[in-house]
Amino acid sequence: MVENAWMPCWSGDGRWLYFRSLADPSGNIQKLPIDGGSPVLVRSEAGAGQPAVLADGSGLYYVMPLRATVFGVWGADHEIRCARPEDGPFETIGHISGGRVAIAPIMLHITLSPDGRWLAVPLSDGATSNIWVLPTGGGPMTPITDFGERSVVIARNVSWSQDSQHVYAAVTETETDIVLFRRFIF
Repeated sequence: MVENAWMPCWSGDGRWLYFRSLADPSGNIQKLPIDGGSPVLVRSEAGAGQPAVLADGSGLYYVMPLRATVFGVWGADHEIRCARPEDGPFETIGHISGGRVAIAPIMLHITLSPDGRWLAVPLSDGATSNIWVLPTGGGPMTPITDFGERSVVIARNVSWSQDSQHVYAAVTETETDIVLFRRFIF
């Protein structure tokens, strides 16, 4: 069991569980052998999180906040990084503006396609959310959904089909009302 952990993902061979440790306030990425043993530190960069591991174990994708603000990582821009090997030097493969992070920075997550070619990322597009994909080999992010003016929220992980041809997500539509409360009794 791992306490104080967030955003787990499995290694391609199913022998390791990767996660962002919340036990250390600065955050880092660790992995835990499923056969027992202690967690192993993979990335010690403060704030590193949301790991996604290539099926063959040759690389690790993760999200890194670029700067802290008065409100911590709220509103901070983020990079999507790839380290090959997982504890080696990183390469930045994508950039996400802080204003595009839906709900909260800790909810920013990336999901690697089974074929290792794409990372899916739910992002805010004005009053709605859409799913964008980033090619792992380099190139710009492109949207794969367009909810237009609908008030849609995608606040949890997305999943890929085994053939990497389809993306699944829990999507909710929200509407709001403005209500006037006339009397307050204190």
